[in-house]
Amino acid sequence: MPGITLNIMDFKPDEEISIDTGLRGDSLEFAFVLSGEAEYRANAAGKPCKLGAGPDTGIAFYMPGSQGIFSICKKQPVQMLGLSLEAQCLRNLMGLEKAAPLHKALPTNQNNRLNPTLRMLVSQFFSCRKSGVSLELYLQGKALQLLSEVIDEIGREGLQSRSRACPLNTGDIERIRRARHLLCAHMTAPPSLPDLAAKVGMNVNKLKAGFQRLYDMAPYRCLHEDRMHKAGQLLEAGDMNVSEVAWAVGYTNVGHFGAAFSKFFGVKPKSYQMDAHRKLDLRV
Repeated sequence: MPGITLNIMDFKPDEEISIDTGLRGDSLEFAFVLSGEAEYRANAAGKPCKLGAGPDTGIAFYMPGSQGIFSICKKQPVQMLGLSLEAQCLRNLMGLEKAAPLHKALPTNQNNRLNPTLRMLVSQFFSCRKSGVSLELYLQGKALQLLSEVIDEIGREGLQSRSRACPLNTGDIERIRRARHLLCAHMTAPPSLPDLAAKVGMNVNKLKAGFQRLYDMAPYRCLHEDRMHKAGQLLEAGDMNVSEVAWAVGYTNVGHFGAAFSKFFGVKPKSYQMDAHRKLDLRV
């Protein structure tokens, strides 16, 4: 697609692989790792830079004019997705002026755990069994869907925070992201706000204000969204029934879970699961 490049890697290397990326143009780069380990070493603006990624992580970086080596560790199954978006294409998508500088709005580099929505989207690139034109159309659609998520992330965490003169510094943003990850990792028994704030080294008021600034929602609203996305993944996997999924994401009352799921997705959990299996059967 014009301005967008997609790379999919799905294999098990017998030895370490190193790829010379050449001179990077003016583009924003994303890498999503489901399995395997990779590292990117580059020189940006005359300074050495090293980015690493392991399972369930994503990297976003904006280093136009850099040149480096992309390395994949040996003897580990690899499922990685690379997405490159030309800067001008990004400006068009976000409604910015043609000459609008991006270096102040975009991250030099970011390495984060994949949130449930991104992980689900990335995994769909590898589970698709289409071929020919159907595959091409499917990948284009999924690439745009994935871009919508990451651009929304940029909008909420980058452009908006800077344009509003957000008082959060880089350390604050990292602590707030870590707080959300802790909530998601312990969704069956989430910590209280005071405990969560203590774990990441912030006071409660700044933590709440930071969530609102970064994610445009309160901490436990973020937890609710992460629970719903996790529930959707578990239902699609088909290894659990609705009650087991409810308990797995922290609901002790299955009826309450069903109501929350239906409100979030617009369909009952059982119907969602049956529809996911029906689509899988059609692919087979």
